[in-house]
Amino acid sequence: MIRHQTILKNSLFVGLWSAAALTAAAWMAGCGDESSTPVIIPTDSGPQNDSGVDSGDAGTDASDSGVPAETVATPVFAPPPGTFDATATVAITTTTPGAMIHYTLDGTTPNASSPIYTSPLTVVKTATLKAMATAEGFQDSDVHSGEYIIKVTPGTVEDVHFEPKSGRFYNDTAVTLTSGTEGATICYGSEPSQATCTEAGTCWPGSNTYTAPIPLTETQTSIYAVACKAGMTASNRLHENYILAADNPTFDPPADRYDPEHPVAVTISTRTKGGVIRYTTDGSEATCDKGPTFLERGTLPTPFGERDTVLKAIVCKEHYLSGRSAAEYPGKTCVGYFSIHSYEELQQLSRCEAIDGHLYYHGADGDNVTDLSPLSKLTRISGYLTLSSSNTLKSLRGLEHLTSVGGNLTLQIQLALTDLHGLEHLTSVGGNLTIGYNSKLQQLGALSALTTIGGDLQINGHETLTDITGLSKVSKLGGKFTVTSNKILPECQPKNLLKKLQDGGYTGTFDVHDNHGTGTCDSMPAAARKTP
Repeated sequence: MIRHQTILKNSLFVGLWSAAALTAAAWMAGCGDESSTPVIIPTDSGPQNDSGVDSGDAGTDASDSGVPAETVATPVFAPPPGTFDATATVAITTTTPGAMIHYTLDGTTPNASSPIYTSPLTVVKTATLKAMATAEGFQDSDVHSGEYIIKVTPGTVEDVHFEPKSGRFYNDTAVTLTSGTEGATICYGSEPSQATCTEAGTCWPGSNTYTAPIPLTETQTSIYAVACKAGMTASNRLHENYILAADNPTFDPPADRYDPEHPVAVTISTRTKGGVIRYTTDGSEATCDKGPTFLERGTLPTPFGERDTVLKAIVCKEHYLSGRSAAEYPGKTCVGYFSIHSYEELQQLSRCEAIDGHLYYHGADGDNVTDLSPLSKLTRISGYLTLSSSNTLKSLRGLEHLTSVGGNLTLQIQLALTDLHGLEHLTSVGGNLTIGYNSKLQQLGALSALTTIGGDLQINGHETLTDITGLSKVSKLGGKFTVTSNKILPECQPKNLLKKLQDGGYTGTFDVHDNHGTGTCDSMPAAARKTP
């Protein structure tokens, strides 16, 4: 150990010095007086330690020789303990390399389990700082202690503390005001001028003297406060802002976990005590004076599941901002405008047994829609159905259960579709039926169940279409009859179809021309032979 080696070196030096001195003394004695008593020089018995005990080998460790382990140097404080005006930043050090310093600020004696010093401490109020240090192979240091006295500016009252501080609160709340200055009076109000002290340490007329927690009774409240005491300077004037806002209602189960195949009643709740919940299920906004009231712990009267339902709810309470929530619950009848551009989007409609709205598929480069199989549950569409501009759609498989389209049905610019198989159960189209510019379409046999077209019939611009006799059961046409520019379609087919409609009472306009397929036509009425 370091201390033991130092002792050995000192002893050796003293021993050598002593031997030289004695030798000189003997020489001087011999020269000066032959009768003098001879000086006896002790035999060197090796280095000795401070106690006169032979220390043996100078390199022996203290633990082997029985010498106690060295003690860690006692920590020191900088600046030293004393009185400070506001705060004191104290650094703690020890001269023992690698030592770990432990400290306390509460007056207790530190030990190896006390907090470890890592950076200067900021003392903000009067405290007794104690510290000790430890190091492996060393004895623990002594405890160093000192009191740091922090002065409050003479004559200044401590600032008001607000509990709680500014924020939004969804239940009734009261604000507590305190000051660390004993005997201080707190003056408060909703305006800065109401937080004012007199020289006597009381509140000015028009101010409120704080005596108990302040209940929040308005939607928005600002509280200004100052602490006063006779003979002292008033504290800073502080303020906090508070808002009463009802908690947003929550739905159970939430819409994203609702299974329309297993519908359950939905519960609406709020954390705002005394809040009144109103709701709507028709898509309109719920207000505090509109919509049925949702009773606490109750459920909506009818489980969702039959059709998509937009649930909107509001929480109302006097003096509170309203809380709102909305969610769309899925049903077997899908509601809305559905624009599809990929097979993945199409799969999201796999639950739909009906669509109250419109379905639109427009092909895009790189899309992966080859058929409509996710729509296998679909039986009706109240709006229009448009299948347009695709070079990947090869089949209408998935529409086998579709019986009616309430609006327009448009099949156009399909570059891979050869027939309309999948529409075998379609019986009515409420709007226009438009079949146009499908480059590989050959025949319309799948429309053999169609009887009613509420608007126009338009079949135009096909290169490969040879047969439209699948429309032979159409008995009602509400608009114009147009079959034009179908390169290899025999013109007799549209004319025969037109004659059949006219025989059934159709009196609308028509346009049949430029259908250049070979074939013969039966006799037709004069009207059908005319070209517009």
